[in-house]
Parts: sequence; structure tokens; C-alpha cells
Amino acid sequence: MIMFAANARSIAWPLFGFYFFFCCLIGVMMPYISIYYKSIGLSASEIGRLMSTFTLSGILVPHFWGWLTAKVGLPKKVLQLAVLG
Repeated sequence: MIMFAANARSIAWPLFGFYFFFCCLIGVMMPYISIYYKSIGLSASEIGRLMSTFTLSGILVPHFWGWLTAKVGLPKKVLQLAVLG
């Protein structure tokens, strides 16, 4: 079974790996980060605002990277920039 078309493999595998590890990181971090925020003295409102940035970034950031990739035309370089950032 072929997962990606031959002409898309050069960008598809790095993108797949990036999102796989990104989702793993978020899945491990999300349950405990609010406890950490509470331990450093943040209020419930502040914690809620910080936690909402994860969801908001998950919705908006992929569209930004897609737009940037279409604008620049260098998907591999944009992916490297995203990983560096």
C-alpha cells in the first residue's frame, strides 16, 4: 500500500513527521501544563486564556503556513522555517 503519491513524497513525509511529533507533544503536555500554571500562581482566568492559545494556534497556524507556502512556492523551505520556529 502506497501512502503518498510519488511526486508528493519529498514533502509529505517530513510534513507527516512534523505533525505526528507536534500532536504527540501536545497530547503529552496538555494534561499537565495547567497544573504547572496553577503552581506558579496564575489565576483560573489566566490559565484559561493560555490554554485557549493552543487551540487557537491549532486552527490558525496551519492555514498561515499553507498560505505562506503557496505565496513563496518553496514548501520544503517553509517547513524548515516552521520547524525552526
